[in-house]
Amino acid sequence: MKQHLKGILASIAAPFILVGLLGAPFLLHEAWEFMTLPTSKNIERRIKSELPKGTDKAKVLDFLKSQEFSHGDFDKVTARDKLMSDYQEPHIKSQIDSIEYDIGGWRWTASWGFWNSYVQVGFYFGKDEKLIDYTFRELLESL
Repeated sequence: MKQHLKGILASIAAPFILVGLLGAPFLLHEAWEFMTLPTSKNIERRIKSELPKGTDKAKVLDFLKSQEFSHGDFDKVTARDKLMSDYQEPHIKSQIDSIEYDIGGWRWTASWGFWNSYVQVGFYFGKDEKLIDYTFRELLESL
């Protein structure tokens, strides 16, 4: 009888052990990301403190690189670009005639479980290649 109960217990416990063994690396990976990746609030706080209006192009590009943003090129803005949604945000639209160049980027931020989060930034410059303003969005994506 004892042998029979041990067999039943083992057959019940085996799936839980298997799930635990397979789930542990996932949970450890998620915990590591959560502890090492910056939060969107931290990134925006750094932008506000390190990149005030009037910052030159080189410092913004250095910031994007140091914060591990995937980013595009520093481009001259066309009239068509100014019709895009980022340019319709009130604080950008009010300065739209002064904007001559832009660059944007994104990076993953701390997330948990089945949701990945990332931030998307856009930096807007005048003809002197000095920062006029920026846009900042936090986006969530499910796995």
